[in-house]
Amino acid sequence: MPRRKSSKRAAPRGIEQLPSGPVVNPLSPISILSEDDVASLHTASLEVLRKHGMRFSLPEARKILREAGARVDEDNAMVRFDPDLVMEYVAKAPASFSNVSNFPPFFTRSMRTWAVIFRSPAAALESARAFDFALALFFRASG
Repeated sequence: MPRRKSSKRAAPRGIEQLPSGPVVNPLSPISILSEDDVASLHTASLEVLRKHGMRFSLPEARKILREAGARVDEDNAMVRFDPDLVMEYVAKAPASFSNVSNFPPFFTRSMRTWAVIFRSPAAALESARAFDFALALFFRASG
């Protein structure tokens, strides 16, 4: 049996949008690791940075990190960090900051909570490239 067409159409509804502004997570963080687990993970991450390092695609970033004391292998663009160097710069980092800009990724950091929103996959890739340089500039500014 065919359906009857209604002569009354529902008025089109728009999608409700949240107001623009910083993204705030109202939920408390979930602690899935004990303090000992966190310490163990931290020690392991320092070992990975010391032994294996990170690849930095920008030559300028590698130059800045070399000047800050990191070991740089130009053949494969790998930068290795001594644990003491990492902890020296961690101690210089602010406990919190907030940065909002018109740059494609919208970053907000407050204490221990990160919110990173990318407007497109291309913006995410560009941000990964920019991260190399931003990290290197932090080393230069804090040195």
